[in-house]
Parts: sequence; C-alpha cells; structure tokens
Amino acid sequence: MKRNELVKRELSRTLKEMSKSQALSSVTVSALTDKCGFSRGTFYYHFIDIYDLINWTFETDIIVPLKEHIRSNSLGGWSGITKFSLEKMYADKEFYCQAVRLEVQNSLHDYMLQKNQESWDLLIEGRKTDPQEGSYTTYLFNKGLEKILKKVGEESTEVIIAGAKRDKEETVYEISDLAYHVMVLMIELGISVEDITKELEKRHVIDHKVKQERMQ
Repeated sequence: MKRNELVKRELSRTLKEMSKSQALSSVTVSALTDKCGFSRGTFYYHFIDIYDLINWTFETDIIVPLKEHIRSNSLGGWSGITKFSLEKMYADKEFYCQAVRLEVQNSLHDYMLQKNQESWDLLIEGRKTDPQEGSYTTYLFNKGLEKILKKVGEESTEVIIAGAKRDKEETVYEISDLAYHVMVLMIELGISVEDITKELEKRHVIDHKVKQERMQ
C-alpha cells in the first residue's frame, strides 16, 4: 500500500477512535493531526476538511467494496447490498451515527444519497452489461425498449389507481415499482441522474423568473 493511502487510512482510523470519546463536530484538524503525529499540511494535502475525510472514510469502508460485490453479484439483490452496508456501518457505529447527523455543507448525508443512486445505477446497469440468469432486470433489457416502455406505462397506471384510493401504503409500493422501471428506462437510453437534475434546475430558473414577472 502506498504511503499516501496509509496516511489517509491512519487519519480515518484516528478520527473514528476520537469519535468514541467526543463529538465529531468538535474534532479539529489540529487535534486530529496531533494525535496522528502528522502535520496540518499533510492533512490538507489529502483532504479539504474533516467532512471531506468523513466522506472518504465512507467511500473506502462501504462504497469501494460494495461496487466490487455488485459487479461480481456476490450479494444478490438490493436486500443483500443493504445488509452489507448496514453491517459495515454498525461495526463503527459511534462514528457513523454521529457522521450522518452532521448538518453541514458537503455532509455525509448528502454524499450517501449520491452514492446510493450510483449504486442503484451500477446494480441495474450490471444486469445489462453482465446478464444474470433469472434476473427480472436482465429480462427487461433482453426484451428491449418496447417492453420497458410498456412496463413504465403499466406502473404509471397503478400509481394513479392507488393514489385515487388514497391508500398510502399501496401508493408507496406502486411508486417504488414505477421508480425502478424508470431507472431501467434511463439506463436503456443512457440518461443519467445528472441529466435529470440539470433539467429540473433549468425549470427552477424558469419558475423563478415567472414569479418575478408576476410580482412586477
């Protein structure tokens, strides 16, 4: 393992250790580097701030091995992926329970949401690039766009029916089905979450301008 990697891992390990006896929000770069025996310059060579280190720790502990498991299909479906992630986080529960509650810019909470979507994309796309026998997702990709669009249409109708009945539990279930099939469609057409986000941001700008014009 290269020295840079060893330094980052030691900073991460020490931060976890410090979280057992004090609030993460109170940990300073100076206190962390003093405990590690590193200089502040060494810390800032690798990380922007403590929160950047927290996110790197999550990436190293959870995301990197998770991606390997997804590619090899060693965890099965989403339930296996969730179990793996929770068990890894529970092993360092003092650290992660505090980290996910930090309400700051570049927070772990926001980072986890981003990585969660990436994991979903990787899982679904993997069923296209590396077909799995018995996989429903692989079945959809094999059938092609027409079948995927048909399922999106069917699930949209199911959402409308459930919503019309004001049945919250059923509506959540049907929206989940719809969201899944929409993600399959996105992978099939090469549409990323960033594409959707950019479009929504453009609409926000338009809405904001319309509101301003109405106020004039």
